[in-house]
Amino acid sequence: MNVSSGKKPKAHPHLVVCYICGRNYSSASFSIHEPNCIKKFQLENPGKPVPKKPVIGGGDNETPVGGKMTAKQINDYNEACREQFLDQGREACPNCGRKFLPDRLPIHLRSCTPDGHFAREAQKRREKLAAQEKQSTAPASKPVSVAPKVVKPKPIANTDTVSPVKTSPVKSSPTKAAAPAAKPSAPAGTAKFCSECGNKFGEKDKFCSECGTARA
Repeated sequence: MNVSSGKKPKAHPHLVVCYICGRNYSSASFSIHEPNCIKKFQLENPGKPVPKKPVIGGGDNETPVGGKMTAKQINDYNEACREQFLDQGREACPNCGRKFLPDRLPIHLRSCTPDGHFAREAQKRREKLAAQEKQSTAPASKPVSVAPKVVKPKPIANTDTVSPVKTSPVKSSPTKAAAPAAKPSAPAGTAKFCSECGNKFGEKDKFCSECGTARA
């Protein structure tokens, strides 16, 4: 699998990625492929500078590719070549902005027109990014201070002066009729039943024949 497909290749200790074309080659054959790939790039892209070989591990010298490289060094080198190829080895479409290999871009332009679907979607993305960038760089608005509401105290009434009291005319109520006179209570000694035991008195009994209570 090569990098030109856009997918990350699996780590392989014996394969290296070409930083110009993005294809995989063995560490032994890469030294043969590299000068031929540079000549091909110069023929297909006249006037365009040839991409430089990535440097890993610091320093300014180009990274040597050969049998003395460890597996970790090859993986780091392949990752650097892959990122460089995806960034510099492809050309952007003038309509939608997507990147393609130089030999694939003319095929893409057959269906991607300035007023096509991909171009409109790319324009929407650019406008959205511009709005987000403008919003992030805009100065923060100062909070508006609101003056506190002033409450005027109510006037206190003077209690020293006595206000005249209005007197309402008293209406005369009609006189109520006199209550009927109370009925005279029954004379003493005329109760028919004893108030203690409930025994019935005789006509001439003055005391209860059962409990001896005086007749009321």
